[in-house]
Order: sequence, then C-alpha cells, then structure tokens
Amino acid sequence: MKLGKNLKLKLARMVMNFGQVETSGGTLIYEGEPEEGKEVFIASGEDDPVPAPDGNYETDDQVIIVEGGKIAEISLKGEEKDPKVKMEEPQGAAGEAADDMGKAARLVAELQEKLAQLQEEITTLTSSVQNVRTEMAAFRKQPLAKPLSNKPDLTKYASVNKVTGKENKLLQIINS
Repeated sequence: MKLGKNLKLKLARMVMNFGQVETSGGTLIYEGEPEEGKEVFIASGEDDPVPAPDGNYETDDQVIIVEGGKIAEISLKGEEKDPKVKMEEPQGAAGEAADDMGKAARLVAELQEKLAQLQEEITTLTSSVQNVRTEMAAFRKQPLAKPLSNKPDLTKYASVNKVTGKENKLLQIINS
C-alpha cells in the first residue's frame, strides 16, 4: 500500500509529537512545544519539511525569531524588548556565569592588591632617587681637592734624586 507524502507527514507528526503553527512566512513545524533553542522546520508544499530560514515569523499573537534553523526568541506581538536583555540563560549556564564572575572578582582583587604594592614600591624608589640627587648636588658643590695651605719642602727630595746644581737652584726658587 502506497501512502501519499501528506499522509506520511501527518502520520510522522502524530507519532513524533510534532507541533505546527501557521505564520506569515509559512507553516513552522517543531517537536513538542515551541521553545527557544528548538529546531524548527518549514513546510514546503508536498516536499519534506526543510530547516526554517532565518527571519521573523509572525502568528496572530506572537513573533518567532529563527536563527540557524532554531528558535532564537519567542515574544508576544507588541511587546517591547529591551535591546540589552537577551534570552534567559539555562540554570547551568547561569551557574557557570556566576562562577566566572566570582573568579573574575577574585582576579580583580588580586590585581588591585598587586597594583597597590607596586605603587608603594614606586613611591619608595622615587624617594630614594630624590635622596641620591640631593646628595649628588651637595657633592658637586665640594671642591675636587683641598687647596694646599703650605708649600711642600722639595729640597728634602733633592738628595734622593741626585739633583744637579741647576735643579737645586730651581727648587730653591720654588720653595721661596
């Protein structure tokens, strides 16, 4: 016995608990109840259903947004959506997000503590550099050598070096 395609489709929908809804873009077919994240197909005449193309499908009271062959969002007609608010996350994802937020908060606290330590170290080093600069300025003001207050007696070295007569006279002139 040969069954028509429409009859096969109807039988499959009944056995697999498929639901359908008439929209502005055609008949959407889904398994169970329409929910965000569920795969959705569109009836294409007598052919087998195909994944629904991305877009907005309006019913009498709802707007169903399809992205990637799945229901991305279901909203009531006329309901204003806050663009900042996304679909609610499943509880598992919310728990993971909370864990991630906790980790991020701990990381931020650690970084703030390290930053405070580094700022304290920078302050200490800046103070040390300023002290060195002050000491260097004071050191630069000092003379390189102390001036001689009295002339050395070079004649005592004359006997050691075997100074000649001319050199001896020169030493006497220097010492006088």
